[in-house]
Amino acid sequence: MQTVRRLSPKEQAVLDTCGWVSTRCHVASAEAFKLALLTLARYLGTPKATRSSDLVDTLTPKQAEDAHPNSLSRIASTGQQPWHMDMAHR
Repeated sequence: MQTVRRLSPKEQAVLDTCGWVSTRCHVASAEAFKLALLTLARYLGTPKATRSSDLVDTLTPKQAEDAHPNSLSRIASTGQQPWHMDMAHR
């Protein structure tokens, strides 16, 4: 099982200064990617479950009528979404 490396001192400094950091993770499958995300999330803090009660959700385009009532997909459907941050309300 592959795990995400810890952030380098330079990456950590960017995270501390800017509140975000960009890093790369090469994995072989969607499941390995989820595990890598969780590893990084646990390094940064305590992951919180989404409204589906999973720690990692797979986002898929939805037609407005199939989307959650309080979602941008309900408003924008499969069209262009307004600029936003997922989970910013947390």
